[in-house]
Amino acid sequence: MTKTNVNEKSNNVAAKAAVAQKESKTKKKTQDDIVVLASGIRVRYRPVGANAIREAQARIPDAVVPTFTDPNTGKEQPNPAHPAYAAEQKEIDALRTTAAMDVLMLLGIELVDPMPEDASWLDSFVFLKLISAEDAKFAQDSPIALELYYKKYVVADANVITQLGQLAGVTQEMIAEARDSFPSNT
Repeated sequence: MTKTNVNEKSNNVAAKAAVAQKESKTKKKTQDDIVVLASGIRVRYRPVGANAIREAQARIPDAVVPTFTDPNTGKEQPNPAHPAYAAEQKEIDALRTTAAMDVLMLLGIELVDPMPEDASWLDSFVFLKLISAEDAKFAQDSPIALELYYKKYVVADANVITQLGQLAGVTQEMIAEARDSFPSNT
């Protein structure tokens, strides 16, 4: 047998062994990975790829850097120290954190039991001004948006946010920032 054939055979054997191991672990996971939250809702946590988070955050554009006319040259120069720019960028950073958490909740939480068929629970969040009436209407027309709002406002608490962040490899500072900004914790 040539060296190339041995390498190909070794790679095949290794790949088959890895697949078999993964399949056996997947089969073992049944009730073991179900978590019962303090609310009584049963979930499974799923890892979320970093690219999904990055791509959601990248959809939010940076603030436009203001410019000023340099009196010495008469040319426009960027002015990233402008207070309005700093404030806008801070808002954008908060939106990106929210986008990351939304991706984590939507993809990182699997509901074991179905959501309530009646979406009247949205009314409470409209009343509390956590979501707008338009957003509630949109959620009722979009199963994915409805699932996100359910996970975001009913399922997720500080412990869920921490668990999702740890699964995604998010830093403790980012987790604390997200947890502190969460509606149930304000």
